[in-house]
Amino acid sequence: MELKRFLTYIFRYIIVLKNITIIGMYMKETKIDTNNEKAAKDSEMEDANRPVTCGEYDIARKPLFYVLRLNKDEHVRHDSIGSAVLVFVLEGTLRVSTGIYIKDMVEHDCFFVVHKGDNILIRCMEDAVVLFCCFDSSMAICNGFAPVTEANPEPPTLQQRMERGLPQLPIHKLLCAELKITQMEMESGLMGMRFMEFKRYVIVMLLRSLYNKEDLFFVFRSVQGDDYEFREQIFQHYNRSVNVQELSSLMQMPPATFNRKFRKAFGLSAIDWLNAKRKVNVLMDLKTTDLTIKEIAEKYHLTPNYLTSFCKKHLGDVPARLRSGED
Repeated sequence: MELKRFLTYIFRYIIVLKNITIIGMYMKETKIDTNNEKAAKDSEMEDANRPVTCGEYDIARKPLFYVLRLNKDEHVRHDSIGSAVLVFVLEGTLRVSTGIYIKDMVEHDCFFVVHKGDNILIRCMEDAVVLFCCFDSSMAICNGFAPVTEANPEPPTLQQRMERGLPQLPIHKLLCAELKITQMEMESGLMGMRFMEFKRYVIVMLLRSLYNKEDLFFVFRSVQGDDYEFREQIFQHYNRSVNVQELSSLMQMPPATFNRKFRKAFGLSAIDWLNAKRKVNVLMDLKTTDLTIKEIAEKYHLTPNYLTSFCKKHLGDVPARLRSGED
């Protein structure tokens, strides 16, 4: 009887120990889960309070702004720009070749425009800070007035445009203040896509408020207007054409219609425009690539002899001396 009672006590003791062990393990797991949940919530709170940079969302879209810091004598080249770009020179001095313009100087606190699909070559003459702002034809900056006035019944000729140089305007002090803030925000990584769209809108409003229409037209004519789509197509096709006839065929237009529309859109004859563009692009290739003279000639559908004659006529020297000379 005593032995039976003893065994009963032992059996109950074992059951109690087992239950205590199970409860202890449960409490430990619960504590771990609670700590994990707390850590996850703390992490979520930190993520919510941490500024989100443009590199952490909208990653599939290219930024609307970017900042470039250049050292003296540094070269930058971009071909076939993906969208029209406003270029603000905040510090330093640049020498720019783009469009039909070659080696034009742009001082600090000035801005200019590069057309979508165009090429640009920049040489930094002194340490510089440059802010780029991408935009498109949907942003009406200077629409609503005609390029030709009674005082100036004809658009300027190619020679007149070359003499005037790359269209540019000084940066108004209020616009400059906004651009400096934008530069700091970009370099701090604080600007997401929505913020950049808002900043671009502010800059466009400042341009429209601080400059008169004639000045804006002087800079923006090539990237704004009713014939924007036609100009876009020209920039897509002109590198594939040898002459005006081929370009009009690519545009699927009769030559007479094409020439009339082209002069209205660009203010120049197609042949003058093509030669001016080819001149800039050939110079860029001579200065910034290792292509041979023959390869450059083939790129622009020319013979080496014709390329030599073209360079002597339009650039003032033969290709070899242009390549080795001071740029």
